[in-house]
Amino acid sequence: MYKNKSIVTIIPARSGSVGLKNKNILKLKDKPLVSWPIMAAKKSAYIDSIIVSTDSPKIAKIAKKHGIDTPFLRPKKLSGNKVTTIEVIDHVIEYLNNESISCDYILVLEPTSPFTNSNDIDKCIENLYKKRNNFDSLVGVCSNDKYHPNFCLYTDKNNKLKNIQSSLSKHTRRQDCTEILYPDGSIYITTKSSFIKNKTFYHSRTLGYKFPKWKSIEIDDEIDFITAQKLATKMKYLEKKYNE
Repeated sequence: MYKNKSIVTIIPARSGSVGLKNKNILKLKDKPLVSWPIMAAKKSAYIDSIIVSTDSPKIAKIAKKHGIDTPFLRPKKLSGNKVTTIEVIDHVIEYLNNESISCDYILVLEPTSPFTNSNDIDKCIENLYKKRNNFDSLVGVCSNDKYHPNFCLYTDKNNKLKNIQSSLSKHTRRQDCTEILYPDGSIYITTKSSFIKNKTFYHSRTLGYKFPKWKSIEIDDEIDFITAQKLATKMKYLEKKYNE
């Protein structure tokens, strides 16, 4: 049912990093982080092409080892730490248009969310396509049970500690709170036309796809990376539990 729709995966992976130096080429188990989304996308039943958007010849070389040609290196204006994913996607769309490459859906995988596998990708694509009459975009989400807004604190101008809700003073149990979800960075999908119109994945026609906590880790600093290394050694067990 997807034969008449083209799906392009974009993997944004610039050189350098503020929180964790050169994180996209750090090795998780025996593979650089950037290799993980490449391998997942290659195994997908539906993805037609993969573009690694990078300013790094080293990352481009890693992509090539996986059989993925990097058609361009990002210009300098798209290589800094203030560049947004939206700008990166716009740049790829411009390339696709210039090269007359067909693209109906855009799927974004971040190297910093390495545990999104091909099965996850295909389930998300199928989910969005089946609900295409009501939804144009899909984002991966996770349950925010540990840091529920009911328990969030802040300090006022006098450094006095306050809670946003009144639940702390009432000793509300975490189990009794309504479920709150957050976008976990695991996957983003949108129709090309919707992205061009909205310049975001988040709008009134966005569908959430819930991922388990362990798949929702985003590697932004050393603690995240250490956690991911431990999770990577338990992947078979975790996948089995997830699919039960």
